[in-house]
Amino acid sequence: MTSASAEEVVSALDRPPFRAENRHTQWERRSGARAILAWLSGFPGDTWQERWEASPASAEPGRWAKEGHVWVRTAADARWCGIRAGLWLLAVADVLRLPLEWQFSNRSGHLRALTERSRDPEGLTRLEGIVHPKHWASTGGNRSRLVLTRIMLAKGGGLADITPGTPSSTWPRFGPPATTR
Repeated sequence: MTSASAEEVVSALDRPPFRAENRHTQWERRSGARAILAWLSGFPGDTWQERWEASPASAEPGRWAKEGHVWVRTAADARWCGIRAGLWLLAVADVLRLPLEWQFSNRSGHLRALTERSRDPEGLTRLEGIVHPKHWASTGGNRSRLVLTRIMLAKGGGLADITPGTPSSTWPRFGPPATTR
């Protein structure tokens, strides 16, 4: 959906699986997403992702948390809570891909649940069927599901699109690089 028009994106966000049950929540998300798209339209790029990467928000996640509401309000009048909710909804809908560093700097308590319901519910159901219920509901299980959510939000696609062992220049390294023999 990163190549869709703003109208197509907003229309898709008004339909399941993205539509919130609560009308006010839906209004906040939609108005925030609309405001972000209006703001991003002022940056160069053919897709919303390219425009996001050209914006100061992509490169400076800490500044987004402090100044993002001012940036977006230059293009559209919206409340900060709606702007944040709209951004997460755009990420869940695969309109924008948010790098891990960005996700760690800007957290949401509702992100995992929204992503699980919207991005790949069939894949998640298959995974849940494989994992013992005790582990699925454990702290470790919840953390693992959050990691999977973050990977999908950073790379796009669903659970089946995650390929273990494929290095990426955009992922942070944890520990020394692997050596080959």
